[in-house]
Amino acid sequence: MDWNTDWEKHQELASRVLSAEFLRRRKKCTVRPVLGNWFPPIYPFTCADGFSVSVQAGFGKYSSPREDFADLWTAWELGYPSERCEDLMPWVEDATAPTNTVYPMVPSWVVMKVIQSRGGWVGDPLEDLMDAAKGSPSW
Repeated sequence: MDWNTDWEKHQELASRVLSAEFLRRRKKCTVRPVLGNWFPPIYPFTCADGFSVSVQAGFGKYSSPREDFADLWTAWELGYPSERCEDLMPWVEDATAPTNTVYPMVPSWVVMKVIQSRGGWVGDPLEDLMDAAKGSPSW
């Protein structure tokens, strides 16, 4: 499969991949839900070329479904990308400030297309910090 051109045909696969990674990152988050079932945002996804963007889903987010305990999300709230991204502009909330706004209800295939076109996501900031802390002397 050519991941740069075929994601639109594979919305379900894109949703499964993103949902699994999102849940993996949320599970590692040490901050527990507050205000009932509300989960704090997870760290932004960073791509191999340095591009980063917040990818969120759940209650109070512009995602589908708008539930914290879903098994599968098909649309995501993206926000505050490190640079303008033409693939995301159809969903931009404020086109005058594309790096300082949110992108509601972005389909999974679009998110995966953006991530893949930038070399895929790399690391997890929390995981990287935890790994670094294991080798550090006690404070």
